[in-house]
Amino acid sequence: MRKKTKFIIIGIVLASPLIIPILAITYIGFIYPFYDILCTHITGTPLPLLYIFKVWIASQDWSFLGAIGTISGVGIALFKDSFSKWFNSPELSITCEKENPYTSYNLQNGNYYAMYLRLQVENCGNSIAKNVAIRVKNIKGKDGKGIDISRKIDMYIKPENIGIPQSPFPDIPSGGGMYWDIGIIADPAHTKYNQIHSLDKPVLRIPITYPLANEYHILESGIYDIDIHIVGDKIKRIKKTIKIDTSQLMQWPIINNAIPEVNKKAKEEAEILNNIAIKVLS
Repeated sequence: MRKKTKFIIIGIVLASPLIIPILAITYIGFIYPFYDILCTHITGTPLPLLYIFKVWIASQDWSFLGAIGTISGVGIALFKDSFSKWFNSPELSITCEKENPYTSYNLQNGNYYAMYLRLQVENCGNSIAKNVAIRVKNIKGKDGKGIDISRKIDMYIKPENIGIPQSPFPDIPSGGGMYWDIGIIADPAHTKYNQIHSLDKPVLRIPITYPLANEYHILESGIYDIDIHIVGDKIKRIKKTIKIDTSQLMQWPIINNAIPEVNKKAKEEAEILNNIAIKVLS
């Protein structure tokens, strides 16, 4: 629930006990005098229905408004802690698209590039989200050979690689965000898995961390639905499915080495992006 929605709900709750007196005061102070003057000017006499209602309003005992105030005060005292916890809780959302900054084509070891696919987790709540983590719970799909590789797993993925050691369970302040690497696609000529299995097609490597140490979960070219859970301290668990399609990426881009390195990199990146797809399904 967004901050704006929370403030609207709070406003409605606080204003609800005042609706009757506000309507009465508005009617007596503004609406009735206008109609009274208008009708007297036109007909020479006050409008009977409005006049009767004015007399009724004046004859009522409005002391019950004090009781409403008392009941409201008791309600606030009883539920203020629960309300404070609800209002000040962190609230996470996840975004992933096939565009910058969710995709990043980065230099590896100084001599080749890899495409990083990233999930962005934002904290839209009113307090810090502590020890946030993304857990891959299930992978469904088929590889490029049509083999069903669906499996239930339970592993954490790494926060984005920014060149320095990252906590696997970072904190996200209110209004802040952070990225996690959901997949890395690199030139097969520089990928250990491809070399071991004599595979010339690019593979999707999911970087995983604690409790399985720092390794990669390998998926060959295919279409996959990856179920993830976003968890943390006192955070409502979020369940999402990420669809990644690498079935069209049958080989690494072959670019003329005679063109400038900057142009070569841009062409490689564009060709890779044209042959993959990634999005949040739910």
